Amino acid sequence: MFRSLIKTMLFVAVAIVHQVGCHSRQESSQAGNSQSGSPSEGNDRSTTPDDPRVEQIRQWLEDLQGSDRTTQQIAAESLQGLGAEDAVAVPLLIAGLQASDVNVRRLSAHALGAIGASARAALQPLINVTLQAGGDWQYFAMPVVLIAQGDQGNVEVVANALRSASGDAKHRLLWIAAEFDPPAPSLTADFVDALTSSNARSREKAVVALARFGTPTIVQHVSQLTALFNDEDKEVRRIAINAVGSAAPLTTAALEPLKELIRDPDPQIQREAVLGLAMFGKEAVEALEPLAELASSNDRDIQLAALIAIGQIGHAGSAVVDRLTFGLEDPDEKIRQVTVQTLVRIAPDHDKTVQGVIAALNENSEINRGSVLSTIGDEIQNPVQPILDRLLEGLEDPRVLTRVNVMEVVLKLAQRSDAVRMQLIEQFNGGDRVQETLWTEALAAVIRRNHEYIKIGLEKRSQEVLDAFAAVRAEASKQAGSVADRITAEAERQSQP
Repeated sequence: MFRSLIKTMLFVAVAIVHQVGCHSRQESSQAGNSQSGSPSEGNDRSTTPDDPRVEQIRQWLEDLQGSDRTTQQIAAESLQGLGAEDAVAVPLLIAGLQASDVNVRRLSAHALGAIGASARAALQPLINVTLQAGGDWQYFAMPVVLIAQGDQGNVEVVANALRSASGDAKHRLLWIAAEFDPPAPSLTADFVDALTSSNARSREKAVVALARFGTPTIVQHVSQLTALFNDEDKEVRRIAINAVGSAAPLTTAALEPLKELIRDPDPQIQREAVLGLAMFGKEAVEALEPLAELASSNDRDIQLAALIAIGQIGHAGSAVVDRLTFGLEDPDEKIRQVTVQTLVRIAPDHDKTVQGVIAALNENSEINRGSVLSTIGDEIQNPVQPILDRLLEGLEDPRVLTRVNVMEVVLKLAQRSDAVRMQLIEQFNGGDRVQETLWTEALAAVIRRNHEYIKIGLEKRSQEVLDAFAAVRAEASKQAGSVADRITAEAERQSQP
């Protein structure tokens, strides 16, 4: 995302460039021969390869310093279009880094980054400009990333500069190293050292970089990362919590510190800690009681995070379940929805869960109904009869999307439950023609993953049921087709004398 932002900012900077002088293009070129601002400085034309492309790029760099805005914009767009095939212009672009015009410097850097690894000769000049620049230093830092990443030799140029730097220079070089994609393993120790930097942004970048190495690296350095849970900088704390949570449940050493943080006075840190505990699943079962307290928090975001965490941890006792049931009466529709989803995960047969499911399926919001239905399909193995009855009623719902969502859930349940499969057979072999047609339309929609329904009328006789399923199965996905096979086999068995 940042790289795209840099590119956009470069374009805008040139598009709105102010007139830098009243000189004509010819006067600018002449002045460049005697003053230090020329993109050709330090680069004698006689030593430049006699390549038309080089001359064209030289002209674009000079055009940027002219007074005509249209010419400037054309030059800027042209320079942004350079790529690896323009490596012959690297010496000229390196010289452009020293131009007096900021747009020439920035676009020279951008072009070198676009050329990539072939512009290795520009690494040290770009690093020097990055360290000398003011607030716009990232314009020059990103091209260093693009040139160095993926090439160990180029990475070492940056690593050597990083290890010999201090203060703000070290922070800027650390920023560059942290942006490498893929990350450079040889820099791991540098990132670990930076976790104790006096610069908060360096600590932040170090955490991000270590997290990008993946779970083994996070686990190896979990103690250093956990120490940052109490960092003086809020953003460092937040990112450290996220990093450790991303490697759960292998980072169990962080469980106790996370449990302490769910009572942090900062709501954002509190929420991050709650969601971090959720990543540990059943390993965080001892945190269920304090999380249940937060499920009735006055802070909506914390309340939702606590409900989600409890659902992911699971294994909740009756005391926790009882505390959650109050959320079923919450005036906030989203709180009611997430409460039902959590209860479905931890206590699917509880009376309050059944009541909550039935109430949720009567909600006006299609999104909320769909979310609850999805949770039922994913979490319940063998639904209690009141929930199954309510699902079957949903197959006659006048709203098409609701019928489709309900049928998808029923198909999932039918794969896991003999009782559901038997009730499906009874539903197909009995009832009126309208109900049977609704079933088939919904099944066809789920299988085809769109709303182009296959209209199949079903008679009550088993053979027509088999014929209908044969037509639907021709369009079936693997999952839905397997359900149809099992229901068809059951219908065949029942139709045998």
